[in-house]
Amino acid sequence: MPSATPSLPKPKAITPMPPSTMAMMVTILIRANQNSNSPKAFT
Repeated sequence: MPSATPSLPKPKAITPMPPSTMAMMVTILIRANQNSNSPKAFT
């Protein structure tokens, strides 16, 4: 049976990020975790 949901183009938010953007986000998260061990950061 064909699926009931139409195949719509996915929003840009769900598309995979470029490696540069992902690396930048990971670097920011790592620096934030190293700079402050407080549980308030990034929650």
